[in-house]
Amino acid sequence: MSEPDPRADLRRRAADERIRDALVELKQAKDHHARGASAAGLTSAKRAAGIALEGALLVAPNRAWGRSHLEHLAALAYDRSTAKGVSRACHALLRASGCDLEVLDRAFDVVAHAWFVVHRDDPVPPAPPAEIAEAASGLEGGPRHE
Repeated sequence: MSEPDPRADLRRRAADERIRDALVELKQAKDHHARGASAAGLTSAKRAAGIALEGALLVAPNRAWGRSHLEHLAALAYDRSTAKGVSRACHALLRASGCDLEVLDRAFDVVAHAWFVVHRDDPVPPAPPAEIAEAASGLEGGPRHE
């Protein structure tokens, strides 16, 4: 039996930190939306999705996703191997001209997807952050994706 790669654990911990950062950024997007700062809300929503995807890239590297947050979103929007719901969420974020409840939901969808990518190979995945667990409860198959 081979020894576990200690670097894999470090990458996973760093990826989890990125997911937490993304959830903080998503909270800022919601705050901007609540104050009517639509442009700032959209920027924060896109940034939240991109930060989360950075975390996914730490454990599942993919050069096709590019280097920037917008490149990550564009790559997933057109990647046929990505769940349709995630692709649609990325399309919606890229097409949006301001922040509304749909933009916030789509950004959350991408963050939740990234969390599941980070932990899909864990023998015993940790409990998801409360925001993700709450949204996924009662949904068959986890988050709101096809």
